[in-house]
Amino acid sequence: MTQKYRLTSNTVITPAGVILYQIEALRDLPFAGVKKGDLGGYIEKEENLSQYENAWVFDSAQVFGTARVFASARVFGSAQVYENARVYENAQVSGSARVYENARVYENAQVSGRAQVSGSARVYENAWVFGRAQVSGSAQVFGTARVFDSARVFGSAQVFGTARVSENARVSITPINLIGLRYGITITDEHIKIGCEQHTKAEWEEFTDAEIKVMEEPTSLPFWEQYRSLILALAKSHGPIN
Repeated sequence: MTQKYRLTSNTVITPAGVILYQIEALRDLPFAGVKKGDLGGYIEKEENLSQYENAWVFDSAQVFGTARVFASARVFGSAQVYENARVYENAQVSGSARVYENARVYENAQVSGRAQVSGSARVYENAWVFGRAQVSGSAQVFGTARVFDSARVFGSAQVFGTARVSENARVSITPINLIGLRYGITITDEHIKIGCEQHTKAEWEEFTDAEIKVMEEPTSLPFWEQYRSLILALAKSHGPIN
C-alpha cells in the first residue's frame, strides 16, 4: 500500500524549539473523511503517525517526540500528543487536550476539552476524560466511565464500569460504585456522589433531614434514611471523613 501522507514545508515550532511539519494526504482516507490533497495537523517525523493505517492528525493538532498515533486513532483541534504517549485503535483526542509522558489512550476511548492524561495512565474501552480533568500516575479509566469537570484521578486508582467522577473530586485509590439502587452511588477519596448530588463526606454526614429532603422530593429522604449508615460506613472504610 502506498504512503498516505507527506510532510509539507509548512511548519510550526513548539515552545521547546521542536520543528513540526504539516501533513498532506497523498490518497483518500474514507474512514477518517480525508481526501487526497487535504492538509492535516503537524508532526515532527513520520514515526509519529502511521503511514499505512487509518489514523490521522487533523486541524492544528500536534504529535511529536517519540509519541505515536496509529491504527484508526484520530487527533483533532489543538490537541497535543507528545513525549512517549500512544493513541491507537479507535481512540480520539480532541479540543486542547494533552496526552503525554508514557500515557496510553486506546480502544474507543476519548480525551477532549482541556483534559490531560499523563504518567503511565491508561484510558481505554469506552471511557471519556474531558473538561479540565486530569488522569495521571498509573491510574486507569475504562469501561464506560466518565471523568470530567476538574476531577483528578491519580496514583494507582481505577475508575471503571459506569462510574462518574466530576467537579473537584480527587481519586487516588479505586472508588466504590454502588449500582442497582434508586440512585447510583460513587464514593471517592474525598466525595460521595448520590444521583446528581456530589458533596464531601463531611457534608453528607452533617446534612439535616430537611436538607436531604429538598434534594429530590419525595424520594431522597426515605432513601437516605434507609442507606445512610451503609454509605457512611463504606466512605469511612475508603478513607477518613474530611
